[in-house]
Amino acid sequence: MPDEQSISSPVSASVKPVIRPALLVEGYTLRDYSTCLRNLFVGLNEKKYSAALVCPPGKGAESVICPNVELIRYPMFNIPLLYLQNRKLLIDSLAKFKPTVLHAISPGKYSLTKYLAHELQIPYVLTFNSQPKKRYNFVVTDKNCSSIIASSKTIAESISKTYRRCKEPIHQITIGTFVTDTCAAFSQTNNIPSIIVAQKLTNSAHFLPLLNAVRHLTIEGREFIIAIIGTGPAERDIYRHIRSMGLSNVITLVGNIRPLRRIFAQADIFVQPEPTNQFNSTLLEAMSVGMAVATSCQSKDDLIIENETAILFDQHDEISVYSTLQKLLDKREFARQLGKGAQAYLRKNHSVSNMTAAIENAYLTAQQRFKEKGVPQLQSAPPKTSPQ
Repeated sequence: MPDEQSISSPVSASVKPVIRPALLVEGYTLRDYSTCLRNLFVGLNEKKYSAALVCPPGKGAESVICPNVELIRYPMFNIPLLYLQNRKLLIDSLAKFKPTVLHAISPGKYSLTKYLAHELQIPYVLTFNSQPKKRYNFVVTDKNCSSIIASSKTIAESISKTYRRCKEPIHQITIGTFVTDTCAAFSQTNNIPSIIVAQKLTNSAHFLPLLNAVRHLTIEGREFIIAIIGTGPAERDIYRHIRSMGLSNVITLVGNIRPLRRIFAQADIFVQPEPTNQFNSTLLEAMSVGMAVATSCQSKDDLIIENETAILFDQHDEISVYSTLQKLLDKREFARQLGKGAQAYLRKNHSVSNMTAAIENAYLTAQQRFKEKGVPQLQSAPPKTSPQ
């Protein structure tokens, strides 16, 4: 069964052990979870731990690192023929950093993490931010895999069912965020209401109920503006639907603009027309600033509590979408209550300090379990005070 977020430290509190994690991420992780990674590094830095971030070059990693975090680019050369040279450079860089544990944040880095852990003779930790897949069984059951992290209760339960042979502890560690003191939803009473949709544009059909609902609202004379943040294969079709419905003055496609938090803080309503099977960091950011959230009733995200943190609609029924948006636009105090309710929920369940402490203990658990298995670890250097 998954462990609770508060994991008891396996090491005596009187002796502070050495923790030097190296986190491996893909480019999309830097884009979608940049704030989460930044918060984690800040928390580790406050505890005087050094860390390394292994990521592709040119993906904006500079925005997430902080003091005591070393940036390691991989692959250094984006040429398939230099595959072995890239691996060697990565191993050399990690050997110089002397990590005590590897942490794969992205599924695409699981295999690489397993390989590196065996080369360096250290344990590794896997994070699942989405529903697990059976093809990753070989990394979950590997002897060097000493801890598993799930970012939600739903994902943790799914891991237990998918990897029944897994003997390692599953830590449910919610992603932490900083919650603003003010509630963004309708804080500026004289401004035109603003609605934001932020997600991948994969299927234009999923947006049609929303677009039809918006058209009916504009026909009734309601004034508001909508920004759709995201890109994808359906972007051109969605734009064509917007023009054909005469909504070009109301809805704007703005691409993948960042940082989202600043944009969200100036908006009122966050709409998620299509549920996702992964932990929704964008939804977390919208709630943290106090936006009123409207999302699909099919969403299984732990953040969603009907009429407390969000209002739900049937994503396939334009009348349901219309009624939901109408309620939020007409009953602004209700919208603000949703925003404040979401903020209160995050303060209680998604604090950065709790996340950092839980991940720290997950690292300690991984290192101790690996040691108990009798596999010798490489000698680690004491923590650095500044990155090399």
